[in-house]
Amino acid sequence: TTGYSWELAECDEAVLKQEGEAEYLTALTGRELAGQGGAQVFHFAPQQAGETHLKLVYRRPWEENVAPIQTYEVDLTVE
Repeated sequence: TTGYSWELAECDEAVLKQEGEAEYLTALTGRELAGQGGAQVFHFAPQQAGETHLKLVYRRPWEENVAPIQTYEVDLTVE
């Protein structure tokens, strides 16, 4: 509801590729409410063996030239 969302900022698609768009799952309250919490779920598929750096950023997509308010980074090995 604040306009912030996670987005993929970095990943070697030759090693690991995002499948579709991230989906937003609301908290289990039985109904959707404004301001309700939840989680974004990303799905990835391995493409070939190798290593990649995965970086997700939490930002408002329409705000260009503004640093994300959170960043998540991890190094991954696909075997």
